[in-house]
Amino acid sequence: MKTLRQIKRYTSQNQFPEDDWQQVLTYCRKIFGGGHIHVAVRPIGQSTYEEFLAWLDYGFSEGDMVGYGNTMGILGGAYGSRIFMLAYLDFDGNLIKKEMDVLEPQRLRHLSESEKEKFNLKLYREGLCYSAISNSLRELYIPEKNSYVIIGDDSMKDPDVGFFSSSDGCKYKFAALLKDGVVFLDCEINADCTPLFRATATDIKRFIKAVAAAGYVFNARAQEFKKQPHRGRQNKYYYINDRFEVERDIDNGTQRHDVRFKAKNYFFDEGEAIMFVKDIKKLRELGPA
Repeated sequence: MKTLRQIKRYTSQNQFPEDDWQQVLTYCRKIFGGGHIHVAVRPIGQSTYEEFLAWLDYGFSEGDMVGYGNTMGILGGAYGSRIFMLAYLDFDGNLIKKEMDVLEPQRLRHLSESEKEKFNLKLYREGLCYSAISNSLRELYIPEKNSYVIIGDDSMKDPDVGFFSSSDGCKYKFAALLKDGVVFLDCEINADCTPLFRATATDIKRFIKAVAAAGYVFNARAQEFKKQPHRGRQNKYYYINDRFEVERDIDNGTQRHDVRFKAKNYFFDEGEAIMFVKDIKKLRELGPA
């Protein structure tokens, strides 16, 4: 399956008969919701819809991991008169980070999934990853705690996005992760050395919207996502009185409960209220709780 970016490159290089072009557009609308595909301005080749479909399944494009004779590598370009690799493994398995022209394209083949894993692992151990946006090898992004990241191809539409906590090799831990449209809290995944990238503003907004819709809010003190408290009659909750003591109350709908809720002095968890009191006392230098 080719990415939208690869398809854009293909269609920018090839001219189609009008009926075939409409079929290409229909395909892109169905798979990508459109994708803003445009007619090639300066085509260097000709293509039909059937050839386009064959290219999707069997053709080559930048970013593809390929075998070439006895070695394997990642393509930097596969259009026009030049096909070349961005990097490849030599006969001893060493990563060579320089361009190499493919002089016999007929010898190219797509790597198997196990071979792709091997090549990705080699990149990972070298501290590198492939960026589809820049079509280049880049240093691995090492996120700081509590930063927004996406997992995998940085050119994908609506990729998985998470609020990063920590990593242990190829295992990533998230305070929250939006995966396939579902929010998971405090989760760890083994990403098989799939790289992380900085989340875009669009990704972050999508993440925040999904988390809020699921009823969660980030608790900075506890460094975790928790259920957003909701005001409601008969709520059993805890609050902090003017003597900095934690008290329990039942919400009967009167104004005092509304005042506490709006002031965020409304805790479902007694332990959280107690910890909040400790923080207040430290700030006000009232001594240990």
